[in-house]
Amino acid sequence: MKEKVGRICYNLLVSSHPPDIHTYNTLIVAFNKSGHHSFAEALVASFFQYRLLQPTPSTFIAILNHYQCTNNHGRFLRALACITGLDNRTGAKVRRRHVSDIEENPNLLPWALDSRRRTLTGDYIWDHLPLSQPLVEEIIGGLLHFKLFDQAAAFFISCVQSGVNLSLNSVKFFLDECINALDWKAAVRLTSSFARSQPTLQRLLRVGGDSENASYIADRIRVLLDICGLDGSDKPSKSLLVNLKISGPSFTKLLNTLTQEAGPPKERLTSGEEIYRSKSRVLQLESIWKEYEFVRKTTISIESKLLYPDFSRTFRASMALHIGKTATQRSEQLDQELTQLMESTSLIGSTSQPLIESEDATERNRPPDTIPLSEEPAHAESDMSLHRYATRSEKLEFFDHGNTVESKLTRPRPGQLLPAWPTCLPSEDSVLRRMAVTNARMMRTEG
Repeated sequence: MKEKVGRICYNLLVSSHPPDIHTYNTLIVAFNKSGHHSFAEALVASFFQYRLLQPTPSTFIAILNHYQCTNNHGRFLRALACITGLDNRTGAKVRRRHVSDIEENPNLLPWALDSRRRTLTGDYIWDHLPLSQPLVEEIIGGLLHFKLFDQAAAFFISCVQSGVNLSLNSVKFFLDECINALDWKAAVRLTSSFARSQPTLQRLLRVGGDSENASYIADRIRVLLDICGLDGSDKPSKSLLVNLKISGPSFTKLLNTLTQEAGPPKERLTSGEEIYRSKSRVLQLESIWKEYEFVRKTTISIESKLLYPDFSRTFRASMALHIGKTATQRSEQLDQELTQLMESTSLIGSTSQPLIESEDATERNRPPDTIPLSEEPAHAESDMSLHRYATRSEKLEFFDHGNTVESKLTRPRPGQLLPAWPTCLPSEDSVLRRMAVTNARMMRTEG
């Protein structure tokens, strides 16, 4: 590595042209591609803090990609703030004007009032970085990388409504990631935006330029509707539409637009209708469960922060009691669930015990003349009886991570005991036979 860095430094020194912003872009991308993120971090810090270089459209693409490679969530969001003019330290390093300059020169007032290109942050008016298609796609990919699906959906809708051109692969990747994550917030935001703005939906369906890609995007949108609880039916409940902030006519127009642009959904067989409804319900439950888990973890995090010494002792004491009471209730609920699981596990063993006892009683009550006489040797007869007993007792056994545990345990551990195979495997058959023969010989020797 020292040799590589030495060569880079030597080439920079002997070059007839001084290093510029293109040199920064190339080195940041190259160091990230080779896995030397610390060197790329030094270059990014040098660009923001120690150099007066104006960025190119590729500069912030390289910077955002660097923060994705290093999983630096905070720096990634700060780079977005620089692009949009919300950072009051360096901005995007495109151009800035002090407020006093605007007051002294009224001719700059129209320039300063253009909020689509400039933002007042602190004492300066910052120019926004011009957006390009690769930069927009890098921002969307970064938001998805950091699991910010709701923010990615809001940015995606803004780009489509503003007429920003997006590639077909980016659109497919965005929709697939939102569906794979089962993010309920993103699904609701996309669905409500498509329902309120039909031109946005039409523009999105025409990204691919052919019917096949339009059909794929329409299918993805129908899955998003499914996650929200709108399974494509023409008459969803009014309460559901109100909760999703969608009007009935808007939802009808949404379905009509999908049908006109991409054709009707694929017909399902009557036999598979129930299966489809089950899958649809699973999608909804999974997405709602993920949202519930997010709210629960956020609530626990907020509760723990309320115990900081910044608050009064009385408030912290009451908060600690509340947290302890909640934890006790959760423990009791978990204990009840474990008890129910243990009872259900014990029932599995108790139901198979009468079957074995009835078989033994049948063997004992069978008349002697009905028992076939075997001409095989005694050790073969004991082999068969022991094998029969091994196969029969195998029905009462459980596997505990590789260790065999008999069902005589009165308190099985839930979650670790799984029913064994009803019959022995072919590979086990020969092993049981050899064990039976060995045991029979040992019994004859002891006698």
